[in-house]
Amino acid sequence: MPECQAERRRVARRRCIGGLGLWLGFATFMGSAQAVQPRLNEIAPVGLQTGQRVECEFRGERLGDSRQALVYEPGLSVLETTPIDDSRVKVVLEANPDCRPGLHAIRLVTATGISNVRLISVSPFPTVDEVEPNSEFTAPQAIPLNTTVQGTVENEDQDYFAVNLQAGQTLSVEIDGLRLWSGIDANFFDPYIAILNSERFEQAASDDSALLRQDGVCSFTAETDGTYVILVRESSFGGSPACKYRLHATVGPRPVSVYPSGGRPGETLSAKMTDLLGRTWTQQVELPAHESDVWPVIGRNEQGTAASPVWMRVNSLPSFLEAEPNDQANPTACSIPGAMHGVIGSTGDHDWFAFEGKAGQRIEVQLYARRVLRSPLDAVVEMIKPDGGYLAGSDDSGGPDSVFETDLPLDGKYLVRVRDQLDKGQPQAVYRLEIRPIEPAIGLSLPERRQNEELTLSIPRGARMAAVLNVSRRNVGDALAVIADNLPAGVQLVEPTVAANAGSTLLVLEAAPDAPLGGTLAGLHAQSTAEGSTVLGSLRHRAKLAIGQNFVDVWGVDDPRVAVAVVDALPVKATVEPPAVPLVQMGQVNLKVRIERSEGFQQPVYVGLLSAPPGVSAPGAVEIPAGQSEGIIPMTAAGNASIGTWPVVVMVWTPHMGATAEWAIGPVPVEVTGPAFNFAFQKTMAEQGNTAEVVVNVEVMRPFEGAAEVELLGIPGGTTCANAIQSVTKESTQVAFPLQIAADARVGKQSTFVVQARLPMADDRIIQTQGTGELQIDAPLAVAAAPAAPPPPTPTEPAAEPPKRLSRLEQLRAMKQNPQASQGDTP
Repeated sequence: MPECQAERRRVARRRCIGGLGLWLGFATFMGSAQAVQPRLNEIAPVGLQTGQRVECEFRGERLGDSRQALVYEPGLSVLETTPIDDSRVKVVLEANPDCRPGLHAIRLVTATGISNVRLISVSPFPTVDEVEPNSEFTAPQAIPLNTTVQGTVENEDQDYFAVNLQAGQTLSVEIDGLRLWSGIDANFFDPYIAILNSERFEQAASDDSALLRQDGVCSFTAETDGTYVILVRESSFGGSPACKYRLHATVGPRPVSVYPSGGRPGETLSAKMTDLLGRTWTQQVELPAHESDVWPVIGRNEQGTAASPVWMRVNSLPSFLEAEPNDQANPTACSIPGAMHGVIGSTGDHDWFAFEGKAGQRIEVQLYARRVLRSPLDAVVEMIKPDGGYLAGSDDSGGPDSVFETDLPLDGKYLVRVRDQLDKGQPQAVYRLEIRPIEPAIGLSLPERRQNEELTLSIPRGARMAAVLNVSRRNVGDALAVIADNLPAGVQLVEPTVAANAGSTLLVLEAAPDAPLGGTLAGLHAQSTAEGSTVLGSLRHRAKLAIGQNFVDVWGVDDPRVAVAVVDALPVKATVEPPAVPLVQMGQVNLKVRIERSEGFQQPVYVGLLSAPPGVSAPGAVEIPAGQSEGIIPMTAAGNASIGTWPVVVMVWTPHMGATAEWAIGPVPVEVTGPAFNFAFQKTMAEQGNTAEVVVNVEVMRPFEGAAEVELLGIPGGTTCANAIQSVTKESTQVAFPLQIAADARVGKQSTFVVQARLPMADDRIIQTQGTGELQIDAPLAVAAAPAAPPPPTPTEPAAEPPKRLSRLEQLRAMKQNPQASQGDTP
């Protein structure tokens, strides 16, 4: 069983990444071509007050055919969308009186595509525009309390605003800055705010904050009546015309935490709100009827309404609130599955919970503090066994929060401790600890088509659009049904299934020829098809808004929906023919794409696969030249390509309105099978100037009638083959190719031979290529020549004999007889 499970996981991974190289090629091609989709760069003004309407100018690129603005939450209504020119659109917005204060996502839909997301700020306070000059502390711009200021931080700019406070009044200041930014820039807008007294001493300041990330929030209670000054600048004294902000200055409530930090759908909670100064109040919070990973709650009391929300989680887990003193000796009793709520309220505070567990039970532990709740707590979670031993724990495995899984080894009472990593504490340090048995789960995601741009789906009338839908699974191995809700009118889902154990599938949408132009935010879900299963997974889709240095995702918007729109029909239609023969391992087939051009359209069209079956490769894009109507996409299977019948979608890139539109055709089935032959080369050796034979053993893996061609390819330079194409039948076991080696052929081992088999089938042919064969070329052995006869001697005077070389003993004797003789004179 473990081996089977491991194999299923390997298959799932292969299916998930099989088309990765192809996808990267596709993305590279698209990155080099300007897309026809609109680009939204700026909204001016960038906010409005609840209960008011405002005329905004949306600025960007390719906006001249704008038809609609999509908002992500109810309460913010679009009353009018009117293009001014190709770079400007007039959009009239209205924030209903009950519209949630804070940031709201919005995007444009044109007749040719869907724009990127931008955020717009909704405030419960009247808006005041920044008026220069206000860059000197001694000459600030006076503003009333409970006001939202709309301004810009230019390079090295400092903006000062003056407010009058009475003794005992609390001023809270927060800023929407980085969160209104959109772009890829290491020098993004990182605002800094401060409250100064009349002597220019800081009373409160904020650069980054747990609640608002790179945007700040601070509060201060005045001890005396007087004028106080609010400072706004870029944290590193940068700035630019793109550094827009909305500054909220209020004496009303500004909670930064809510306790408990979640509940069940449909519940009404009596929640405790806590502000930055540790002050608390209680308010009733109505939770939605549906589950929500992130739910906004607006702080309200008799002093007014907060400028933006705090956050909660809503799911079906029962809640357990800590009961002090909840130390190790007196833990708060709870049960699992359950959600434990607490506050690490002071230095050294440790919260303990106890639950009954059973041996063999596997559980997951998820703590939410910085995630979702935006709490300042840096939590550590530890679990103690019934026998007192340590079981498991975590610090930052869930980002700044604790996440882990563990098996319970014993029956009995387990203890869980929550503390701050540095043993700090504060009244705002709330958390929600969710513990539950490991359950089957499904997750969906749509990979980016262009780097750092979230995927949207624009479907031309009468055509299709497709995307890779990635699927994450936990203990769910069966096939899944894909469900789409809130699709535009006239759009249907074509490929609604995910194969068993597959890690991805093709999401294909089709628009009817008469589908109305326009867009929606569509939800995607995957439902297990196993009998009796209720496992349902949803999409998690992220729009990155601020990209920092090294392409770090600094800030963005997560939503369970994807933008889908019906757009204008394109001046070309296309069809793709499924291959008439299977794609064998180590083989190749061609996908034939035919296009039908509208009158007057003769530009080049490009086609390529959206993704390929695991182990199959294809070019990133194939050109169908101007005036032509057919293109061929070659598909090549590796020796380990996954066997099966796979749906394949072809993407089409069409010049349109000075840019590139994309759409899809298919899917068509491509059958991947085992090889038709198994070829094995025998080693070949030859000498320069001689002949040789390349012998290949043939094993027929797929019986056939008639004959197949086998061609020797990769013949090295200096070598020729007079009969490189030969026939084989199902009875063949060997084929030999004659070689002629040139006298000057390069000496050494040549590993270039491959054979290609072409097997006729169904008016087409199966093509398989396999190698590699070796040829060793040697130089001819040299033949030793017979020695020449010496010439007859010529009579000459007899040569004088050389002096005899004396031995050492003879030399010593000679020296004794003749003391004048030296060794150097001795011959």
